[in-house]
Amino acid sequence: MKILIVDDSPRDRKLLRAILESRNCEVIEAGNGQEGLDLASAERPDLIISDAMMPVMDGFRFLRQIKSNKDLKSTPFVFYSSFYTSRKELELALKLGADTVVVKPASVAHLWEELGKVIEDCRIKSEKPASDVSIDEEEEYLREYAAIVSAKLEEKVIDLENEIARRVETEEHLRTSEEQYRRLFAGNPMPMWVYDLETLAFLAVNDAAVSQYGYSREEFLSMTIRAIRPPEDVAALLDNLSKVSEGLDIAGVWRHRKKDGSVILVEIVSHALVFSGKKAEIVMAHDVTEHKKADIKIARLNRIHSMLSKINETIVRVRDRNRLFHEACRIAVEIGYFRMAWIGLIDRDSMLISPVARCGHEEGYLDEIEISISEAVPGGRGPAGNAVRARQAFICNDIEHSTEMLPWRDKALKRGYRSLAAFPLMLGNLWVTGVVIFYSSEPFFFDDEEIGLLREVTEDISFALEFIEKEEQRRKAEGELKDRVEELEKFYEMAVGRELRMKELKEKIVKLEAEVSRLGGTSL
Repeated sequence: MKILIVDDSPRDRKLLRAILESRNCEVIEAGNGQEGLDLASAERPDLIISDAMMPVMDGFRFLRQIKSNKDLKSTPFVFYSSFYTSRKELELALKLGADTVVVKPASVAHLWEELGKVIEDCRIKSEKPASDVSIDEEEEYLREYAAIVSAKLEEKVIDLENEIARRVETEEHLRTSEEQYRRLFAGNPMPMWVYDLETLAFLAVNDAAVSQYGYSREEFLSMTIRAIRPPEDVAALLDNLSKVSEGLDIAGVWRHRKKDGSVILVEIVSHALVFSGKKAEIVMAHDVTEHKKADIKIARLNRIHSMLSKINETIVRVRDRNRLFHEACRIAVEIGYFRMAWIGLIDRDSMLISPVARCGHEEGYLDEIEISISEAVPGGRGPAGNAVRARQAFICNDIEHSTEMLPWRDKALKRGYRSLAAFPLMLGNLWVTGVVIFYSSEPFFFDDEEIGLLREVTEDISFALEFIEKEEQRRKAEGELKDRVEELEKFYEMAVGRELRMKELKEKIVKLEAEVSRLGGTSL
């Protein structure tokens, strides 16, 4: 059996190697989680024994990487630690996929007994596929990991303060504690820093913070924590700092600004402490930007799905063209949360698009502009004209810098329009009868998914228009047919009347002839 030992302590690795080789096991070694991951990928061990507290990549992250790797996730994993030993820490290790946890130091008999159980359990469960990690599980892991590390930091800070106060512990013990603190702080994969509660100046930052925010360590140490906040958020920051108290503080989600000016969302966990004789706070910042963006994206798509459903309900109920247009615009604004929406129909004589329905923050915008479908004039080279001529959607995701929106840009920005999507209204597959335009208050709002759903909305409205057009033609044809039938009925009645009168006249003639003959006269 090939067993991988991952531990930053050469002494502990040597002891484990002696125990395992005495049982005829093949042993390979790594000094940290990253080395262990590389070695596991190359060697494919039958079992992994890993320490928890290690530089570069600790045992929790190493275990997470193993269980996230499709080729390695079924490998039995034994967590072997003397540092993370609380119930929550051991539960997290098992939740992440560890098969068992052994607390250092362990007797040879106990260690081998636990390894035997793991090997036997894994043989029984070998046919059961390991489950994949979901986004929610990843988020839960990061939260628990952050809380555990923060708690450990709190314990170590308290230990250090007690060591300094009592000054009775040996220098070797202090050096060991400081090394553990350094590993937890400097090697943590999440950005961390310590700042002065009075001046707000950075006192220390770890490598992850330097990498995430783009500032060098020297730049960080010349700044205050105000510098990584958008200016409009500084007041809220100062208000929050006025409430700093002892113990762990889970401050929630805040906006931070990186050196390149980009803004990220971070979840802040902090703890007050004394650092180099100063009242300070240690902070861990977990970047949740992508997760929050995904939440916003899902909510936005759900709104557009609801908008599509409501418009389709309206199409089923409404048979009047103008009412359909007004209802579609209203639903787009009230349910789709668009800043403004309008529908225009084409006047082929003037080559202009005339608005027939509008809703939202329009504020006279459509009355102030002229939109054409002719490419020969500036008013025809905008989103609406392009959509009509190309017979496909035209997207403008940055109105402020769009050349197509130049004739109307200032008026649009004044009303809070930052992006728009224009779609042609079609009768059949060829004839463009009008245009539908949706405006958003967010730049770069429209991506492929939104565009696809809005295209479906427009196609449904086009289908309804075509149906209404055919219904109007059918009603017109029915009216004309009814008039024709009535004319024929009148003609028939006239013809039948004449025939009856001729028959009566003939009958009278026959009677007169008979009377003349009886009287001895000549016939008529």
